[in-house]
Amino acid sequence: MQISYTFHISSKKSAIATTKKLSAASKHNLRKYTSPGNRTGHYDSDKIVQLTGTDNLFRDVEKVYHEQFDQALTDYNKKQKRTDRKILDYMRYVSHNGKSDLAVEVIIQLGDREFWENIPEPQKRQMTYIFKDQLRALQQHLPEFVIANAVIHYDEDSPHMQVIGVPVSSGYKRGLSKQCAKTRVFTKDSLEKLQDVLRERAMNGMEKNPEIFSGVSLKPKEEGRNSDYSKEFYIQKKKAEYEKVEQKLMDSQQVLSEVKEETAKANERLSHTKSELTRKEQETFALVPFCKNDVFPVQGKMQKVLNIDHDCRTVLMSEDDPAKYYPANHSYPLALVQKSFFEYMYSDIGLQQMRKNAREAEEARQEQETLRRKMETEKEELIVLKEDISSLKQDVEELSEMPCPFQRGDRFEIDGEMITVDFIYTYSRTVLCKTDAGMQGPAAADRQPESGVGEKNSDGR
Repeated sequence: MQISYTFHISSKKSAIATTKKLSAASKHNLRKYTSPGNRTGHYDSDKIVQLTGTDNLFRDVEKVYHEQFDQALTDYNKKQKRTDRKILDYMRYVSHNGKSDLAVEVIIQLGDREFWENIPEPQKRQMTYIFKDQLRALQQHLPEFVIANAVIHYDEDSPHMQVIGVPVSSGYKRGLSKQCAKTRVFTKDSLEKLQDVLRERAMNGMEKNPEIFSGVSLKPKEEGRNSDYSKEFYIQKKKAEYEKVEQKLMDSQQVLSEVKEETAKANERLSHTKSELTRKEQETFALVPFCKNDVFPVQGKMQKVLNIDHDCRTVLMSEDDPAKYYPANHSYPLALVQKSFFEYMYSDIGLQQMRKNAREAEEARQEQETLRRKMETEKEELIVLKEDISSLKQDVEELSEMPCPFQRGDRFEIDGEMITVDFIYTYSRTVLCKTDAGMQGPAAADRQPESGVGEKNSDGR
């Protein structure tokens, strides 16, 4: 039986390029987050083994920066005649300039979920000794990668080690003499040599633990990759990411639509309130301080203004009584109605109504401002989500164009049955397969075998 050996370096979207990304990595590695199974934000310390560093990954990286770059930073600042050219904090400077990753994460793993699912927990814990040896080998053969923090996770499907450090390079003539430089430290040549050493040390560790790895060997190293992941794994991973982002985009669009609707309603209410206030203010100092549809008491009854006859100086009013189907209409002299209106407006009830109108106008204005800010935030998130979807679509298209990972004659297991590839239809992306009982297919060409893509048959093909 062959199992995979994974040596993965953070890059692209998984790269730790900023302090924000470093904080996110700290929450994941040290399990300082909440989830459906972890509401409190605390993790099971028995399943997280700290090999180096502390429970504050951010401070660990910050400490490495001070130890490695403080002297070079001091020398650089002494040479600067202009204050604006001086660098006060090199770690924040690297985080903002975007020329190099702030830190690098290395993930080392032996075997996958299928291999480890039936291994008892006490035997899994023997991987601690193998991971410690891997960490020592990494420090010995790549000292330019200064390790800040390393933890082992036993709380996932497969035991694995996550190492975060800072790539340090010296001899620069421009800028600091010593700088953070991922591309100088992790070169193609250094990675090939390092992987060879780590794989050999891993095989030695497997030989010392026959109760786990009896009859087990490592798969051959794949060329041009820094991990043992298959093409199908990456396609599925990208598609899963794409579906999550697409769902999040749909949710955001729904929220944005609701916010727009609420904003429109708030604008309508605010516009109505403003017009009412403006009308009230203008009418307070006008000859006729009230207008059509206003309601106030006249001769002891609440009445509604139906019409104002400026020529005759009369006001037609109707009793405001919901109980009456046909309320009585009355015509009053304008002077009488004006007097009743001012008495009502300057009474306690009238003043309370005016204050209420003013409060409603202010609340409507505040509500509109809150909704406006919320809509701007949703728009910004929508833009970011669209960019993520575009990037994921491009990744999926590129991965889908990769050549088929198996060939005619290969044997592997699908749905619990061993099959043999008989013919591959490239354009339709289907495969004609044979089972031990007879011909089967065609099957989807990009269907992932359960026991691993490219498993060789007995004659070595």
